[in-house]
Amino acid sequence: MVAEFADGAGALVVWQRLTTEVVRRGEAFDVVEDVVLRPDGEREVKAHVVVRPSVAVLALDERDRVLLTRQWAYPHRCTQWRLPGGPVAPADAGPEEAARRELLGRTGVEADGWERVGVVHGADSVTDHAEHLYLATGLRERAEGGGAVWRPAFEHALELVDRGAIPHAGSAHALLAVALRRTRQRGLEVV
Repeated sequence: MVAEFADGAGALVVWQRLTTEVVRRGEAFDVVEDVVLRPDGEREVKAHVVVRPSVAVLALDERDRVLLTRQWAYPHRCTQWRLPGGPVAPADAGPEEAARRELLGRTGVEADGWERVGVVHGADSVTDHAEHLYLATGLRERAEGGGAVWRPAFEHALELVDRGAIPHAGSAHALLAVALRRTRQRGLEVV
C-alpha cells in the first residue's frame, strides 16, 4: 500500500507499507505492526491498534435538549457523560443502523430524523478508530433505556464541553459541529 499526501508546501509525500503483521488478536481490537518505507527512504516499524468503528448520536428532543448517557470509560477508570453510542457490530448494515440500535438500547428512544454529522478520529497516532457521528431528531420514547440519561439544554451541553466535563472526543465534536452549523444558519460569522 502506498499512502500519498501533500505536505504544507504542496510537495507529494509518499509512505509505502512493505509488510503487515498482526502481533495480537483480541475480541475488541488487534495490534498490528507495519514495516513502512518513509518518504526519506528509511524503514520504520509503525505499530497501531485496529478497532471496529463506532457511533455517537446527538439526539435532540423537541425542547432542544440533548440526551446524554452516563457510561463507564474503562481505560480512563471513570464514568463520563457522553452522547449515546457504541461499536458498529458485525451484524449492523452500517454505521447508521448501529446508531439507531445504540440510541434505542441506551436511552429507550427512537428518532424519525437522521443526519450524518461527520466522523472523528480520536487517537489517530495509535489507532485507526473512526467514530461516525449522527444527529437524531423527531424523538419518541419506545422502551426502557439501558442506563442513566440526562437531558440538559443544548447550550448547557456546549458549556460542559467548554469546561471539559464532556471529554469524549466524538461527543464533543458532534456538539461543536452542530453548534457551528446553527451559527452559520443564523448568518453569523464563525471565527
